[in-house]
Amino acid sequence: MKSPIWYLLPAFLGIIGGVIAYAILKNVDPQKAKKALIIGIIVTIPFFVFIGFQAASGTSNPFYFYTGGSMIPALQVYDIIVIQGHEPFEEIQVGDIIVFDRPSDH
Repeated sequence: MKSPIWYLLPAFLGIIGGVIAYAILKNVDPQKAKKALIIGIIVTIPFFVFIGFQAASGTSNPFYFYTGGSMIPALQVYDIIVIQGHEPFEEIQVGDIIVFDRPSDH
C-alpha cells in the first residue's frame, strides 16, 4: 500500500479518518497506520481548541482581527483579539475594549 491516499482520510476527516486508516493499515503497515492516526489527531486539535474558546468566551466567534487604526498604540493593525462575551455593563471600566456584534439582519 504505497499510495498516499491513506493520508487523505485523516486530512479530511480528522480523528475519525485517522482511526479508519489505522484500522485498515495496522496489519499491513503499522508505521503508516500510526502516521495516519497522528495526522488525524493533529488535524482535529484546532477544531477542539476553537470549540473550547467558544465555550470559555461565551460567544460564537471569540477571535477577531483588528483592521482599523484608531486604537493605536493599544492595538496595532491586524492584531488578533480574543473576546469575552456578555460582560455585565456594571463591570465595564475605563480602558476596557468593547466589541459590538452587529446582527446579520441589519
